[in-house]
Amino acid sequence: MGVRFPLGAKSASAVKAPPSKILVILLRSFGDVVAALPAIHALRASFPKARLELLIEPPYDQGLLGSNAHDEILSYDSNHPLSLLLELRRRRYDWIVDFKTTSRSALLAAASGAPIRSGYARIGLPHRLAYNRLYEPPRSQYKGLDYLDWVGNLVAPASSLTGSAGALPADGPPGRLDSLRRSNVELHFDYRIPADSTNRANLFLAEAFGPKPRRIVSIAPASPTAYKRWPAKRYAAIIDHLISNMQAGVLLVWGRGEKPFVEEIAAFCSVRPVVAPELPSLLDLAALLKEVNLHLGPDNGARQVAQAVGTPTMTLYGPGDPVHWTHPDSVRHKSLKMFCACESGPATKKDRCRTLDCLMALSVADVRKGIESILVAPAVRVSETHPAD
Repeated sequence: MGVRFPLGAKSASAVKAPPSKILVILLRSFGDVVAALPAIHALRASFPKARLELLIEPPYDQGLLGSNAHDEILSYDSNHPLSLLLELRRRRYDWIVDFKTTSRSALLAAASGAPIRSGYARIGLPHRLAYNRLYEPPRSQYKGLDYLDWVGNLVAPASSLTGSAGALPADGPPGRLDSLRRSNVELHFDYRIPADSTNRANLFLAEAFGPKPRRIVSIAPASPTAYKRWPAKRYAAIIDHLISNMQAGVLLVWGRGEKPFVEEIAAFCSVRPVVAPELPSLLDLAALLKEVNLHLGPDNGARQVAQAVGTPTMTLYGPGDPVHWTHPDSVRHKSLKMFCACESGPATKKDRCRTLDCLMALSVADVRKGIESILVAPAVRVSETHPAD
């Protein structure tokens, strides 16, 4: 595991000067952008004098609105690839760290001319030619820890040959990555929400719920992928239980194109939950989620934001590995998943799944039990934000 060097690449010891200009490539995937925040902050802490730029495809760059660790965000424009290639080469980066490692990003990394180009150790000649530092992640761990380990190996070249992340080299930049690299219950997202977003969130919650309930649970049920969508009637049963039996307030949140599914769920409820309005920015979503006591839903963008702002989460999984996208604090962040036979096949098989047996196997009783295990846990704030009257 760790960073290794393809045949013919310079050894780590031959690269002594700290970088003065770094580009992190993330392209698309909101989950990747948010999960990479601790690693981006680690790069900034390790090289405070370096210029740190990020290449992301809109609208996923909104995941960085709460972070100030970078100097500039470059937008990936698939309509003008040649212009982007020339621009990256003109900027003369010292390091390229490609957290996505796709065919598109491999081409960008190779064309950049950067002396250090790091990507995932994937099988395939294009990737082997594009990078001279290949990262081999553990078989299964949270993506945020993957990215921290990756950065730790790059920053500590003396240990990267053995694949272990450790202290910075003696002649490297000031500071250490030890405290940033890994704590199984604490990852430093440092997601900052402006005061105006917080004020809007507090005003909306006060108007929506009146006298504040003891608990508020947010639910973002929608997803563009079918294998993540739990049935609307089951969500409605959970909402009825939360409102009637647990005296909780329920807030349904949604994004572009998702409101019809949210309204379908609300129509099935015995007591209508609060449906959030269309929010002006991702920071407003973050401000709302920071004020609730629990967030429920599939593995989608709202769930990633909830984890980043420190709100406990309960995630419903069909196909896929929950470990990759679930914060390792298992007290505050839980995932529910049943066995799925298609997991043993190709990774793309889940996209062609028609029966969704694993997702349908998640019962209302299973989800109720999971929710209660978080809301009654001593480690989870229950009345800190919304005290009982």
